[in-house]
Amino acid sequence: MDQIKRVLLIQTALLGDAVYSARLIQAFQHSLVTVVARTQVAHFYSLFKNVTEIFSFEKNDFFNFLRLTRMIRDTFYDVIISFTSSTRGNLLAFLARGKKKFFTTVVKGNRILLPGFCPILALKAPRFFCLKFNPKIKV
Repeated sequence: MDQIKRVLLIQTALLGDAVYSARLIQAFQHSLVTVVARTQVAHFYSLFKNVTEIFSFEKNDFFNFLRLTRMIRDTFYDVIISFTSSTRGNLLAFLARGKKKFFTTVVKGNRILLPGFCPILALKAPRFFCLKFNPKIKV
């Protein structure tokens, strides 16, 4: 398997969900991680050494979302993970340029990463694979 060099993590929810995603960031400890998060939780991600870029935005600012989409599309990522089940987060992941994409959906209260399928948009993303995630990594 190729070395994963650049990871885009889209996390638009609140602080509890940001803490929940910390294990995922540590799973990519040898990669450069870019995080997209709301302004209220963006500072949390600066605690991680491998997080190189943090894009923050306000929820209801449409023009800021368009600027953010353009900035995200300027970089090619090896892995893109939308860790939120929101339309905005999944749309941003779908529009981003990358090899492997994962979208989150909630089934019976459980958060599930789906490789290559965007549940909100009902579109299939190109080139999917299964992410091996080790939940035993300590935060």
